[in-house]
Amino acid sequence: MKTFLSIIIVILGCATCYGSPPSRDLGLSIHMFPDQVAKISGGHGGFSVSSVGGVKFPTNQKILVTASDVLSFFKLQKKSVQDSGIWIVFTDPDTYSTDELHQLSKLKTESKEKGISLFTCRASELPRGWKQE
Repeated sequence: MKTFLSIIIVILGCATCYGSPPSRDLGLSIHMFPDQVAKISGGHGGFSVSSVGGVKFPTNQKILVTASDVLSFFKLQKKSVQDSGIWIVFTDPDTYSTDELHQLSKLKTESKEKGISLFTCRASELPRGWKQE
């Protein structure tokens, strides 16, 4: 019985040390809007922040245009948001310009280099299509 209790204590201790897995609800949730779609309503495409548990935008604008903008904003978030990473929903890749696809690729590369968890999912594959980059 002592051995069994010791094993349970070790397992619970390990689970506490490693914390919970990243969660979209707790991370920086973003929709990537194509510029050509946003222009229909007079807007601008880019990375639109859907929800965040930390720092809010200082203005009503919630579009981040470049990978650097996304990473800079992400660095301002509290640790719990950073621990859950960046979650990006995108649509058909053919709807994005070459520059927009380049920004997404750059964001994937820089996130990996900086040890930031980044998850992507095509909207048509929600909710099970999440892929860690």
